[in-house]
Order: sequence, then C-alpha cells, then structure tokens
Amino acid sequence: WAAPDSTNSATFAKYKVTYTTGGTSETKNVTDTGATGTTLTDLSPGHEYSITLVAVSTDDNVVSAEAGGAALTATTKPNAPQSFAPGSTTTNTIALTWAVPSDAA
Repeated sequence: WAAPDSTNSATFAKYKVTYTTGGTSETKNVTDTGATGTTLTDLSPGHEYSITLVAVSTDDNVVSAEAGGAALTATTKPNAPQSFAPGSTTTNTIALTWAVPSDAA
C-alpha cells in the first residue's frame, strides 16, 4: 500500500488491517506509519479472507478517527498432499499413492 496523503496536515498513529474468514475476524495493528505492507500470519490453509486496511488518526477530535483505505479478498494455498510415492509399475503404467492433506474436507 501507499502511505496516506499528508497534504492536509492530518497525522495518523497506525494502520489497522482487519481480516475475516468463516465469520471469524482478527485485527492487526501496524504502528510503523512509514510501512507500506505487512504479512498476516497463522492463517488457515485453503481459506478465503476478506481484508480491509484503514489509517487511524492520532487526533481524537477528528470526526472520523479512521480513514477508509482499501478492501480485498485473498485465498491462502491449501496444504499439499503428503507421502507422495510411486507404487507398482508395468512397462507402460506407474501407480501413484499419496495421503490426503490434513485440512481436506
């Protein structure tokens, strides 16, 4: 992301990133006001997340303490299959086996 425009002399204390999946919402505060990105951690594999970003004002007298920034949707990658291995072979076939990922439905 890009830092908010400061031409109006407004200052802000942090960015607030809110991410939601399956009705569960979490918030990450980024207090480095010079930051232009962050990494969300401890997410669930193969889930879609709705993510919003706002700048939070340092001035309690501001009518709106949060300036709307952006919203997006992103999906984490699923867990990979485990124990992938060749099985029996013939002159023109190879049998393959694997274990289902732990988070598969």
